[in-house]
Amino acid sequence: SDSLYDPAFVKSIASSFKPGAEGSKKMDSLAAADRCRALLRTLAEELPDCPLFMQSSVMSKTLRCVCPPLPFLKEAIASAGFRVSASHTDPLAIKTDAPVPLLWDLFRLWTRDRFPKKLASDSPGGRILGKHL
Repeated sequence: SDSLYDPAFVKSIASSFKPGAEGSKKMDSLAAADRCRALLRTLAEELPDCPLFMQSSVMSKTLRCVCPPLPFLKEAIASAGFRVSASHTDPLAIKTDAPVPLLWDLFRLWTRDRFPKKLASDSPGGRILGKHL
């Protein structure tokens, strides 16, 4: 699918926020200049061909467990050979080309050892945790 934004445009806007750039003093006077820089940096690093994102907090809520740290998830996805990035829309969301069953496997591994909670077998979380790896 096509990118939701033009990466060249994001880079051109980001360059105007760099110290010493033409007009950068005007940008620094903005109250939200640091937030704008962070958003632009995230956009520049985001996977442009993955339009959807996964919210780890929602997946954790389904399994009734604490969210795994994002570095853990990103490293595990990358180790499996897939691409992964942050999402500019949610600090706890990631974008990846990994299949959804792999993501649930990672959450199953994370939950199994740390939060051995019994969920009803007919609940969504119980069905997910009931599958064997």
